[in-house]
Amino acid sequence: MAERPSSRSAQAFYIGATVRPAGLIAIILTALLVAPAPAQAASAPGWAPTGAMAVPRYLHSAVLLDDGRVLVAGGQALGGLTDVAELYDPATGTWSRAGSLLEARAGAMTIKLRTGRVLIVGGHDGTRGIDTAEVYDPTTNTWTGAGSMTVGRYYPAITMLADGRVLVAGGADGPTWSTTASVYNPRTNVWESAGTFSGESPHAGAAVTLADGRVLVAGGYGGNGASRTARFFGGGTAWSLAADMTTPRFTMTLDLLPNGHALAVGGENNGAHLNTAETFDGSQWQLTGPMHAAHDRHAATMLVNGQVLVTGGWSGTGGTTAVERYASATRSWLLEAPLGIGRWHHTATRLADGRVLVAAGGDPAGSLTATAELWTPATTLTSDPAYAFMDTAAGAATAGVVQLTNTGDQPLLADDFTLAGAQPGEFTVDGARCRQVAPGATCLLGVGFAPTGVGPRTATLTLKANTAATLHAIPLSGRGLPAAGGDADGDGVVDSADRCATLRGPVSRSGCPAGLLADPSIRYSRSGKGIRVVAYYVKATTGARVTVKCSKGCKRTVTKGRGSRRVRVTRLNGKRLAHNAKITITVSMPNRLTTTVTDRISRGRRIEGRPRCTPVGC
Repeated sequence: MAERPSSRSAQAFYIGATVRPAGLIAIILTALLVAPAPAQAASAPGWAPTGAMAVPRYLHSAVLLDDGRVLVAGGQALGGLTDVAELYDPATGTWSRAGSLLEARAGAMTIKLRTGRVLIVGGHDGTRGIDTAEVYDPTTNTWTGAGSMTVGRYYPAITMLADGRVLVAGGADGPTWSTTASVYNPRTNVWESAGTFSGESPHAGAAVTLADGRVLVAGGYGGNGASRTARFFGGGTAWSLAADMTTPRFTMTLDLLPNGHALAVGGENNGAHLNTAETFDGSQWQLTGPMHAAHDRHAATMLVNGQVLVTGGWSGTGGTTAVERYASATRSWLLEAPLGIGRWHHTATRLADGRVLVAAGGDPAGSLTATAELWTPATTLTSDPAYAFMDTAAGAATAGVVQLTNTGDQPLLADDFTLAGAQPGEFTVDGARCRQVAPGATCLLGVGFAPTGVGPRTATLTLKANTAATLHAIPLSGRGLPAAGGDADGDGVVDSADRCATLRGPVSRSGCPAGLLADPSIRYSRSGKGIRVVAYYVKATTGARVTVKCSKGCKRTVTKGRGSRRVRVTRLNGKRLAHNAKITITVSMPNRLTTTVTDRISRGRRIEGRPRCTPVGC
């Protein structure tokens, strides 16, 4: 154990060193002025306020639970250490009390176990490092003891091992820094020694488990100030040195990138707040492109697309609002919209829908805040430009679908589905399936038409999404026919309920026959954002008329279906189809529902369409 010096740099990140209780009035006013915002509601990309916590705090910890809520526990409050834990519900944008910790602690580390429970480790009790741990069970909303380590650990490095156990290394125990490590076994609720390492302690350093199972522990604050030392933990009590970082740093963050490299961001180097970051490829460290701002005592969050969002940090006098994203493909930093208020020693947790919740922390005045903010990522989408229903008798109803495709690399969040225009009351929309769409995926937005009058009927479907153009509009149209009695087509379904009044079909299909086989397949190669067709085939019902046409780039083809045998559309051979081009296959024959399939070309790949029949499904 190394003796702790009385340097101002070391004092700066110790409990309560810069918190000014005089800021209490400002905190209360801020909390009152921040209105809760329903978390599921789609909004423009960027930052928006959400509900405030009950307790202003910093040096707390946060973790995403399996049910989508966020647990925040402990920390330093204005009146001292707090044992209060709170739960954030994204469905309502509000906080509620969780069970209280068994022991108030700040600067502790939390991690979600594979059982869904949450382990909180160490921290500071106002005098020394804490050697105990606790486990939170979301099903009972209670904390229970999780044993003790051999030494107290304030601000240690923590990570989960490949087998589900948890490694905790370094940390401070009052006037000393630890050069030991411990491993927690969730199955036995017991701590075991993970050995002792030479050199400086990774107090206020960080750890990450690499793809090969080794643990990388880097940085920290030891007897000689900020450390550039990095180590490998190989299991048991085995430690070995890794290559030194390019820059000594503590109160940094360390994340594992999708390419298997580790990213170390910001921190402090003996009084200097760092605007640098570096990556480790398993053997050596390399600086990334320059950051836009210094980030120390900040938060870093892995996004759905593999980029890392870095928020806030300590400026030397208070919290900063700076936000940026790291793109590993270009090793560059992309500037993002700033936080609503500056924060440091806050938390930033990625929600299940891809957004990021930033909670509490120190504020720009050097005091504490209870406020929270939500960051919504930006993506892009394409949709059917319009949807036309088949003619429908007044009093009857027709169902359809509008396709929405997420063409970006972040989740698509859609909401506020509304109908307006000439006859909005004769159309319906069900947006439940399309409120969250994964990158590259397509969802089918349910729409319906139930005319109450005759003649052309129209409405406009609008929705909001996290895209550059937040509002999207899709015209809907249909034609109402006079209601008729009897059974004109003699299929046993009265005309008032028969959705295919001129075609015979069973009651189970509302008087409509089945659709036709329409199954296109393609071999192609990428050509820029478009494709070049090698071969295009269609399976279609034997004897049916098959029409193939493109929105651009090919001539109309008419052929006949051969059942399970594929028909090759030779006019498409070698054709280059541009981005956003469409290939539409229409299969028709007397006394059957016409089946249509529309393939789309997007960003160098084919998006396969689904068979569609109207007025009912195929």
